[in-house]
Amino acid sequence: YKQARPAHAVLMAKTQAGLKNLFKLVSASMTEYYYRTPRLPKSRLDALREGIIVGSACSSGEVFEAMMQKGYEEARSRAKYYDYIEVMPKAVYAPLLERELVQDEKALEEIIANLVKLGAELGKPVVATGDAHYLNPVDSIYRKILINSMGGANPLNRSKLPDVHFRSTDEMLKAFAFLGA
Repeated sequence: YKQARPAHAVLMAKTQAGLKNLFKLVSASMTEYYYRTPRLPKSRLDALREGIIVGSACSSGEVFEAMMQKGYEEARSRAKYYDYIEVMPKAVYAPLLERELVQDEKALEEIIANLVKLGAELGKPVVATGDAHYLNPVDSIYRKILINSMGGANPLNRSKLPDVHFRSTDEMLKAFAFLGA
């Protein structure tokens, strides 16, 4: 686990047993498997997955990264593990464009559209989330202060922080209008 590059995932409890398992998983990630950041091998998650919903997470999740770097079939293979696929407004992915990990906005739209298509193909819900880290746009300054205090080792200090305020329903609908939904 120390050699592996960790990927993000979202875990949510759907039952009381799931809540208990989630507590066990969080504890294990912070004690048994901690190495620079909390980590959790999939084998441990699999052993305690009862009552837990597993989402594909953000651009640091393995499904998005696979779609971005390796293409549809690799993303499809990895997406089978998850209970739902997560997509976010293009503004949240701005650091990928800034660091040129995604060629341009059109390529980003294609990645997001392919994730939606992938969810439909696999019969998995696709959830549009805002990756909210704070409530109002003006609150971004507090996140910036927090991230800057962590120094250069934090990858978030390597590009401009995206706008990740809590978006209203109308804001989310506008953000995904390019999908024609």
